[in-house]
This record gives sequence, structure tokens and C-alpha cells, in this order.
Amino acid sequence: FKFISKAELSGVPCIGQQLTGGHHILIERDDRRSQLRTFKEGVKWLKSGVPLMAFPEGKRSQDGKLMDFKGGMFSLAVKV
Repeated sequence: FKFISKAELSGVPCIGQQLTGGHHILIERDDRRSQLRTFKEGVKWLKSGVPLMAFPEGKRSQDGKLMDFKGGMFSLAVKV
């Protein structure tokens, strides 16, 4: 499987090495090009039979409650 993770985690010791070394998908959430690149890469992995793991709400809420899901993961699933 491949994680879809925010690119900032690539700088975290141990975690970043696993994400980059394992060729997981890193996304710059504020960059539209990165979002499109992530979508295309996700489609490629899914079509080759590799499952993706992501947290569809995108980030943690201040109060610990579940936030609204982002549409990208649903779009990936529908695309493939």
C-alpha cells in the first residue's frame, strides 16, 4: 500500500525517510499543481493494484471532532 501524506512530514526524522524511501505520495496541500500530481499518481498506483491509505478529513480539528471529508479520495475511487 501507499500512504498519501502531507509533504511536511518528509522532514520528520524516521517518518520522512520511510515516506520518501517507500515512494509514498506526498502532497503540498496549498499547491494546486501538487494536488493534481497527487491525483494522477494515486490513479496510477490504484490501476496497478496498489491500495492507497489517506485520512480524508485532511487534518485534525481543534476540538478533536471529525472534520468534513475532502473530495479528492472519493474522486480517486470513482476514477478507477
